[in-house]
Amino acid sequence: MAFLPSQKKFLDRLSVYHAQFNWNIFEKNEAEKIRAFVEQNSEFMSRRNHVGHITGSAWILNEARDSFLLHHHRKLDKWLQLGGHVDDNEDILEAALREAREESGIEDFTVLSPDIFDVDVHEIPAQGEEPTHRHYDIRFLLQAPKNGNLVQQERESLSLTWVPIQEFFGNPLFKSVQRMGEKSLPYLS
Repeated sequence: MAFLPSQKKFLDRLSVYHAQFNWNIFEKNEAEKIRAFVEQNSEFMSRRNHVGHITGSAWILNEARDSFLLHHHRKLDKWLQLGGHVDDNEDILEAALREAREESGIEDFTVLSPDIFDVDVHEIPAQGEEPTHRHYDIRFLLQAPKNGNLVQQERESLSLTWVPIQEFFGNPLFKSVQRMGEKSLPYLS
């Protein structure tokens, strides 16, 4: 099957993740769902694709590496990592960085690895004109600078806060992001 250059570039990046985490059944299955979606959809990043689309997210550690940056998502009513839709012709890592900047007010993040940190496929409920669809979320690991002042975006978040690791693990409020917390343990102080 011949792929567009954007599909090939994305699939190559996903292959690195798949090889790294293929021992984990959940992560292997998520990566395979994403691969199948991208292979079958030339407009895999476009919001115009109402079946679903790729999104870019950032799992963010503070400089001391003892807290995670989370926001209480206004529409989904869940505590989540920062992230969102990919703009036309935007690299997925650049999308995750842009979303992190827009949703936190912090400008200078350090990318701890250019490789995919985590993936997740989840359903987004219908809202207004948008039908129910899937987000094929690609997540990257970032670190915020010491002096990064948070600026909550009211239209996106009910709350934006640093969650100390001792309050994070096992807390049912953060159930949907526990896996990323666990995967970031080697990076924590």
